[in-house]
Amino acid sequence: MKKKLPVLILTAALSAGMMTGCLSSSVTPPADSAPQTQQSAADPAADSDTEKTVIKISFAGGDTHPIMKTLEEFEKMFEERTEGRYDVQLYANGVLGDDLKATEQVKAGMLDAVVTSPSPVGTIVKEVMVFDLPYLFKSEEEADKILSGPFAQYLDDKMAEKGLINVAWYEDGFRHLTNSKHAVTSPADVEGLKIRTMENPIHLAAWKVLGANPTPMAYTDVFTALQQHVIDGQENPFPTIYDGKFYEVQKYLTTTGHVYSPFIFVCSSQLFEKLPEEDQAIFKEVAKATEPINREINRADAQSCREKMEAAGVEVTDLTMEQKQVFQDLLTPIWGDFTDVFGEEALAKLQEELAKL
Repeated sequence: MKKKLPVLILTAALSAGMMTGCLSSSVTPPADSAPQTQQSAADPAADSDTEKTVIKISFAGGDTHPIMKTLEEFEKMFEERTEGRYDVQLYANGVLGDDLKATEQVKAGMLDAVVTSPSPVGTIVKEVMVFDLPYLFKSEEEADKILSGPFAQYLDDKMAEKGLINVAWYEDGFRHLTNSKHAVTSPADVEGLKIRTMENPIHLAAWKVLGANPTPMAYTDVFTALQQHVIDGQENPFPTIYDGKFYEVQKYLTTTGHVYSPFIFVCSSQLFEKLPEEDQAIFKEVAKATEPINREINRADAQSCREKMEAAGVEVTDLTMEQKQVFQDLLTPIWGDFTDVFGEEALAKLQEELAKL
């Protein structure tokens, strides 16, 4: 089922951007129910008599997630800049497949683009998995500088080698822990909790170090698993926790901030090969111009979502610097255990850039 959302008007932010130029629990139809209308950039066999070329972008999260609001801005800006030659279609709620499936489809040229987290992309381009290391960034500002600097370009080049064209680094944000059992103020409180994670070796290892029982699971299955007490908790940024309605089945939230997660706006190289060079440039310019818009939306939503969840009865525990340091001291030693996952070069380059800050 096609999901095309109304455009969010952010005139001032949009103008500034141009000048500088993981998640809902709702039931959705299967991917094969999406209509094949007009001419699809990923399907040269589609109807070539139509004037507009369809570009389909997938996201596993819900309609109101900050990423969808950002993509609505991208849609509006790109269609205007290309004078109506394209019809950008946005698909939320994992309609076109979960993160891993959608990323694989983009790699194969069966889907035009997806906005997803590092873990699915990491199955193709291992270097992006470095962002899954715990306590890598101290602040949002530090992450912003890394994601707009030489290290981000290094990863863009690695992705391009594997047929994935990254056009923007969006923000998921710092991940926090929720659970239905009790408040968490120390690693001892984590012991024995069944925590949903992505299928990610670094995340799995980190929660095991803390004494939890990590349980890999697709995002779209998390709400039901929490509701039925198959798992005790999960970890995500504030907007994703709220978007997934996890606060309805989770009593406790702790601001662990254990991982900062970017979102990656990756396109199929087959898509770009079919676009005129002028339109390729416009696509990249517009996507890059929406990066600051995304950060503004995401950070405002994070605060708003936190307040809404507290109002709904969620007990939020803010760790002190000393309490967070205990978690950090346990988890940062595992960095060196996963150089075979993301490569020694990626970690060395990232640490070099962090040292400059």
